[in-house]
Amino acid sequence: MLPEELRKHVILSGGRVQPTFLVDGKVAGLWRWEDSDRRARLTLEPFRPLPAEAREALWAEGLALLRFLTGKAEGLEVAILPG
Repeated sequence: MLPEELRKHVILSGGRVQPTFLVDGKVAGLWRWEDSDRRARLTLEPFRPLPAEAREALWAEGLALLRFLTGKAEGLEVAILPG
């Protein structure tokens, strides 16, 4: 679900949609990833502060996503910004 107050942050002009992540089935923030020869980084930017258990679960899922996207086992970083 996308709360109405977050719509302007997620849906851009022309109907473009930002990449989002969910917590408990609701849009909770935006994500982006970068990949180079030496490292891959996934950055999560929550709209609000996240509970510790949600941050831990997102970190683990983010690491698994980076492994899948890059095929790398090393040089992976998941950064969760403060909400």
